[in-house]
Amino acid sequence: MRNIFIILALALLALPFTSCKHYLDEDPKGQLMSTSAFSQPSDLDGAVHALQFINKYVGHYGSYFSQSLLGDDINSITTKTKYLRQDCYEYDDAEDLVTDPWWRYWLSIKAANFIINGGGDTPGVTEDQLNRDLGIAYFWRGYWYFFLVRTYGKLPMNLDNSIDLEKGLSSEEEIYEQIVADLKTAEEMLPMNYDSSPWATNGYNIAANKAAAQATLAQVYLTMAGWPLNKGQEYYKLAADEAKKLIDDVKAGKYYYALFENYGDNFSRKYNYAQKETILALYYSADYDDGNGSQCSRACVDAVTESGGYSNTRCELKFWLNFPPGPRKKATYGDVYYHNGDKKVVPWFYSNAIGYTPYTLKTMQSDNGEFDQTVAWNKQSSMWRDQTRSFIRLSEVYLCYAEALGRSGQVNQEAIDLVNIVRNRADGQGVSATRADSSPNVYPDSMTAAQLAEAAYNEHGWEAACYHYGYACRYFDMRRMGRVKEHFEYRKQNPAIEVTGQWLLENPDKADMVTGPVSLKEPGEIAVEWSEDLLYLPYPSYDKALNDNLKDPGAVTIQ
Repeated sequence: MRNIFIILALALLALPFTSCKHYLDEDPKGQLMSTSAFSQPSDLDGAVHALQFINKYVGHYGSYFSQSLLGDDINSITTKTKYLRQDCYEYDDAEDLVTDPWWRYWLSIKAANFIINGGGDTPGVTEDQLNRDLGIAYFWRGYWYFFLVRTYGKLPMNLDNSIDLEKGLSSEEEIYEQIVADLKTAEEMLPMNYDSSPWATNGYNIAANKAAAQATLAQVYLTMAGWPLNKGQEYYKLAADEAKKLIDDVKAGKYYYALFENYGDNFSRKYNYAQKETILALYYSADYDDGNGSQCSRACVDAVTESGGYSNTRCELKFWLNFPPGPRKKATYGDVYYHNGDKKVVPWFYSNAIGYTPYTLKTMQSDNGEFDQTVAWNKQSSMWRDQTRSFIRLSEVYLCYAEALGRSGQVNQEAIDLVNIVRNRADGQGVSATRADSSPNVYPDSMTAAQLAEAAYNEHGWEAACYHYGYACRYFDMRRMGRVKEHFEYRKQNPAIEVTGQWLLENPDKADMVTGPVSLKEPGEIAVEWSEDLLYLPYPSYDKALNDNLKDPGAVTIQ
């Protein structure tokens, strides 16, 4: 079976491209597979494993989720020019930060199309296998279209892997309708849980299941309710109803999902393969075929340069400053790091460094245990890792439900309790709707619907902060709520922020590391003028040259 799905994966990798990474530039002679390949049930399973192989290839490196740079939580450093310019809303339509999300998402969509269009006629397949395998394909097609439409807007939608260099663009509403249809189909076909390898391991689901479809569909409805479709309260209610189905099933014990007692356990080495809070993830293997990079996660991208990493992405100052102190913040940001050049442990704002903004701990794991901020990154971790990439967590479903309910004009005790559970855990007060120290909840029972919605929105921003890979990163939240412009205008001004005062409040035991106040600005200066077109990445230059219909919505492009 392993050889079958490797061959299928390699064939599917060859399917979209003949020379460069072009979505449209195809050659029928390069299509090594046809739907007649499904001659027995193991072929169908093999194609699904190939799809998962490709998904991991899509998700193992940060540039495939470069949209997150546009939010108020993530930036980069001055030496990472392409990252810094995109953080400042200047896009290069030939650069991998623009092209990678395009062609890699299409790669998975085409693999899913192959299964959907041919798998149903597989001889000898059981109904359970057919539902599972087709359901997984429908899920991932809808999931990656959801990323594409939020990133590029109108698309030359392809459901049958046909070749049409003059294909017109489907509207965003048409694409969302297809996403909803795919996810509804997946919800109907997928099982709730898996009980055998390779679909499950250690008692945890590995493949997409009904819960993943429900959680994603809830987020799709939440997004459709806001910008740019602005479908409003009806779709907020749909989002709340979809999330509530999953929450009720968790309460009824139909799933194993539960919040970790400690927020940081979501990113812990200890629970790398025991992600009880995670509803959807990609599980990587560092030793797959002697370290095949397509199946390993790239561990060095967020590690501090002076500690042996890449610093492709760092964290924005204002978001760090306003982030509520507590265990969740400690699990999100590194306070110190080991400076290889000066051979000592220093604060993140240390002056003899390229970057002066915080870095995230969420992607930091050592090879043999938990990441140690006082040890150089390259002394405790490899470049390629087996770290799990968590896409959807239960806490996010809680907050999706609460926000959607509030924005639909409703409020109830359950939604308030769920937001408090998330916040209490964040503050080190346990996973409960009441505080462990008997102090009042952060969010009172008297909250209005509007207050509930804003509380859930803010909490999700902190829950998902500085993590590229989630299905709803901070930028996507800001985008649907029409709040990117406010951040853009703030970054235009780029005022200096004094950082040592807050850092000392959170690290009183490290006062000897600070000799005086330090005020910093974000490393990038925005030079462009605001336009809603900036909310879309431009189509890659190579496909614009092939299809005249791929006209940019007007995003500012570096010449």
